[in-house]
Amino acid sequence: MPGATAIEEHPSNETRERIADVIVTLPDGPQFALEVQYSALSVEAWRERHESYRRNGIVDVWLFGHAGAQSRWRDGVMYLNATQREIAASGAPVLWINPLTEEVAYATSRAWSPVRATILAQEEGELRVVPLAQWRLLEDGMFTRELVELRDATLAHLAREAAAAARRAAEEAARQAARNQIEVARERDHEAWLASSERAAAMAVLGEWPAWLAGEDPIGTRVSGERWRWFLWSEVIRPIAKDERVRSNDLLAQLVTRFGDAVGLATPDAPGGSLRAAVIAMLGAMQRPSLVSRHEQKRRGAKRFWFTRGSVREPLTPEQRAEVMRRASERGTGRVDGGSKTSSTDYRRGPGSLAGSSWR
Repeated sequence: MPGATAIEEHPSNETRERIADVIVTLPDGPQFALEVQYSALSVEAWRERHESYRRNGIVDVWLFGHAGAQSRWRDGVMYLNATQREIAASGAPVLWINPLTEEVAYATSRAWSPVRATILAQEEGELRVVPLAQWRLLEDGMFTRELVELRDATLAHLAREAAAAARRAAEEAARQAARNQIEVARERDHEAWLASSERAAAMAVLGEWPAWLAGEDPIGTRVSGERWRWFLWSEVIRPIAKDERVRSNDLLAQLVTRFGDAVGLATPDAPGGSLRAAVIAMLGAMQRPSLVSRHEQKRRGAKRFWFTRGSVREPLTPEQRAEVMRRASERGTGRVDGGSKTSSTDYRRGPGSLAGSSWR
């Protein structure tokens, strides 16, 4: 570069904060620190040196070695290490120098969204090798004419990506805020439900809250899970005749009619998936006390299932269950006491020794 002066192993300032491999000064004053880096260099070390040069008004240009730790090239592709990715993320070109052939290379890749473009590689890319004579020091680094255009396209791409990431973060923050509001509303409704006369009446029937009326709250529901499950059982499922179908679509429609949008995104004509899954899980849990029955059928390789109203009209209270267990225990004891008089001794004698039997 005509008029430029270059000094090897030159300090960046009077305190010798940095010793550059080469300090280049252009006729109109700008200074550049050319750093040829073959050995390993951590991200933290690079940042420290980069910021030091910039504090002193020096543009640092990093030329990574064509072999060794800084050149991870295979099958025609250069893979950037962590420090090189840090440089690329700023939009600056990552350069590799081969002093033996007097060439400098950079890597490019394709950006596919939202606009297709060739940009400087951010993680990996194909190398473009350019003779050293075609390179120039510009105000913000070392470039060829084509590389300036690629740098501008890369900066535009990174700006679009940053804007899209910020938009996604804002949308996720808004969704999280909405989820938090829903959870708070559901907790308040649950507190009100626990203190309500309706739950007191339910507990008078049930004795304790059964597992088949509990479960995970579906996304978007602002109604207590106990409240809407009790509603489905006491007012929708319970009146259904034995062996009649219990359709999840009907249950969801009843929930929307009763609670409106407080049950989330479900509508009578397009029920929501999260609430539907919770309703089906409730029906599945109701099989054990025989309040509903599940049926399955395999047709054309696909399995389908449905529920019907079970034979039990009312679930047993804890006291009733205890009484049933007590009577079953008494019946079992009676069978043992009044049953076969064959003792364990008879059994141990083996086949042919039991009373009334003759084995041949």
